[in-house]
Amino acid sequence: MLQRLLGTCGVLLLVALGGRTWQSEPQSPVLGRGQGIDHVGVAVPDLKAAEQIYRDRLGFTIGDEGKHPGGTANASVDFSNHQYLELITVYDRKLATRPAAAMIASFLDKHEGAVFLGLQASPIDQTAAYLRGRGFDVIGPTEGTWIPDGMKETPPAGWKSVSFKNPPVPGGRIFFIEYINKDYWKKLEEKYPNLREDPAKKIHANGALGLRAVWMSVKDLDEATKAYEAVGLVGGARIPLPAIGATAQEIRAGSNGTILLVSPAEPDGATARFLSDRGESVMGVSIEVQSLAKTQSVLKTGLQQDLAEYSGPYGKSLLVPGESAAGAWIEFFEKGK
Repeated sequence: MLQRLLGTCGVLLLVALGGRTWQSEPQSPVLGRGQGIDHVGVAVPDLKAAEQIYRDRLGFTIGDEGKHPGGTANASVDFSNHQYLELITVYDRKLATRPAAAMIASFLDKHEGAVFLGLQASPIDQTAAYLRGRGFDVIGPTEGTWIPDGMKETPPAGWKSVSFKNPPVPGGRIFFIEYINKDYWKKLEEKYPNLREDPAKKIHANGALGLRAVWMSVKDLDEATKAYEAVGLVGGARIPLPAIGATAQEIRAGSNGTILLVSPAEPDGATARFLSDRGESVMGVSIEVQSLAKTQSVLKTGLQQDLAEYSGPYGKSLLVPGESAAGAWIEFFEKGK
């Protein structure tokens, strides 16, 4: 159950790596001892339909479903490094009154796709103090919980989170999270054996290993970089992303992940079209896989099309456009030698 808690917490009460590595460098002051990139939320109008797409067409294993008291329901795609993708929807709009749930409901009125990024920070109290000390208006730390299907009682808080009252960064649906009461959640496995961690749920037919980068569409790379650095994150290299018609700025987000700020390099490219439709927002992710040939075979069967291989920033890659993945762009890559 502890792994399930780490893999389905959501952002309901508030609103990586590849060829480059920075593990020898100091951790970001805003993240503290946290691992950084934790999960990306993909908001969908129909949870079951999205699960079918991610399982049958894209080759992911889908984890357990659950609900939050704030009117949302979710299911996760868990990876072995404790990162995950969260498929999330609104099951009761009357309950979805808190800021994050209301944001998801509003987003789903017009769109579907990647909508927020959770960064794991520890200790979260120091994260809040650090951000307030730099003049940011933040909410929290606020406790939140998740009720797995089949659990009859409301469990204790599973995490604390900190979010910005007014997002200071472009694409800025980001928040910080720390998991708590782990021993209690572990004990719940004795009462609910079905909640015990199942390693098979972290093995994917497409060979996915974990998130390595999260893409944020932005209008101005220089201004966006300054904004993310002001929050306490560290800038990296600037790289071309011709596959989506963009130029990207790396922002180091912990020991095993990167935020890629992507800005149009072509007026009619994928990034320009996304920015025109969605504005500055979470666009997609880069996921490392064991074997790109294996991934390509799974995607060919599931999507009924051949995806062209290309040389991406982290190795040879395949790109699934948003229209084939419930609105979220997904780059699969095999790490370069």
